[in-house]
Amino acid sequence: MEQDGERTPLTATQTPAHHPPPPRRRARRRGNQSSYSATREVAGAFLVACSAACFSMMALLVRVGVVFKENRFASFQLVLSRSLFQFFAASIVLLWIKKDPLGPPDMRIWLVIRALAGGFGVVCLFYSLSLLSLGECTVLIFTMPIFTLIFSRIFLGEKVEVVDGFFGVLCLCGIALVAKPHLLFAHEVTHEMKKRLFGTGAAILAALAQASIYIVIKKMGVSVHYMMNVMYLGILGIVLAPIGGFVFGERRWHMPNAAAEWLVFLGVGFFGLLAQVFISRGLQLCRAGLGAAVTNLQIVFSFIFGIVFLDEIPSGASMIGAIIIVTSTLGVVWNKTTPSRV
Repeated sequence: MEQDGERTPLTATQTPAHHPPPPRRRARRRGNQSSYSATREVAGAFLVACSAACFSMMALLVRVGVVFKENRFASFQLVLSRSLFQFFAASIVLLWIKKDPLGPPDMRIWLVIRALAGGFGVVCLFYSLSLLSLGECTVLIFTMPIFTLIFSRIFLGEKVEVVDGFFGVLCLCGIALVAKPHLLFAHEVTHEMKKRLFGTGAAILAALAQASIYIVIKKMGVSVHYMMNVMYLGILGIVLAPIGGFVFGERRWHMPNAAAEWLVFLGVGFFGLLAQVFISRGLQLCRAGLGAAVTNLQIVFSFIFGIVFLDEIPSGASMIGAIIIVTSTLGVVWNKTTPSRV
């Protein structure tokens, strides 16, 4: 029949039968992507938490090595120990997986910047640990999310809201309580006053360096293998540790003798390496805000380690300051990760 041979145009009612729309398939794809993204976030947060635990162990060993031993280590000698561990371990891994240790050519400048910031931060941290208690030093370093917020605005163009400014001011109040500024009004400049001022300043500088590392790592993304970050930091530490020891008059370097000394010397390098590996990979997998929130676990670890192993009981002012700083950083993270309500 002619009608059977004719080619009639498709009508609107015929379209669904011949060309079914793919909303379910798209929804399923979006669901899979969302699940994958959530899995990455959880994995990244877990690695950051592991980094916090390892970092606290390293800080505990540094504190023991530079303060609580008769035959004390120089702080820059422990920097060298950590740097040697990082360099050799990262080099072996990169050669094993056949990655160029220098990294992609367009990312090498960022790797150098990250290493400079990391090396400066480690030096400031170790120096601060020789002057302040473990818990106080860690709390001051965790002003880092506030500085990360400022750097994100300057270098990444992210928005800063009024509530962020409020939490920033609140954080400064917490720093003041931990630093005990009433010592400034003493009639005499005491040794204790100098220690607290220099220790507080070094910890704040370490926080600034850590904040810049967060920005650089997010800038590089996943195009750079995380072990390259570790290797670059190790190289810089190996070069700068002897120079820093000479400039600051730390010439009492010595080889470990007793088993406890070897435990401190090697433990600083081992836990420092693990902390860097976990944080470098973790920040690649999770959002910067979530990573900053999880790292607050380090404050808990540090206070517990200080009380249990070093008998460092924090004062009431330090505890209140610590609570204020943690509240401020979590407030900034919450404000940045909560969807805006329109």
